[in-house]
Amino acid sequence: MQERITVMGRAATDPQRVTRDGAGTAAPVTFRFATRDSRFDETTRAWVESETNWYTVKAWRALGDNVLESVAKGQPLIIQGRLELDSWTDSSGRERITPTIHADSIGHDLRRGASAFTARATSADASAVAPQGAVAGGSRNDWATSPELADAPF
Repeated sequence: MQERITVMGRAATDPQRVTRDGAGTAAPVTFRFATRDSRFDETTRAWVESETNWYTVKAWRALGDNVLESVAKGQPLIIQGRLELDSWTDSSGRERITPTIHADSIGHDLRRGASAFTARATSADASAVAPQGAVAGGSRNDWATSPELADAPF
């Protein structure tokens, strides 16, 4: 099964890159992720928490590198990606399922705190010479002054 999902929760472990068979930096960065929903029960007039859902998150290439530098255990995150359910048999013979999210994007949940963003220069940005007074890193902010946005509805 492969579904696209967006989940909000907390990093349950620190991210790590597990390299096997000489994969080096091509190996994904993985961490465990926990989600739990809360709702207000009108009958008991109290908050009720649902069961915790556990996921393994895999981030590849540049996203994985950025996750290693930016995410730590306990931080609130929003993750968007492709859900894959892996089934396996444990040592007692029981069928188990491990939900894995192959992440397309990961960000801090800014409802729960503040975060600072540092743009990475791409190879195209590094070769460009920024005009005087421009932001280092080249064209990262060019979209904001694009003539195409002059008639944008926002």
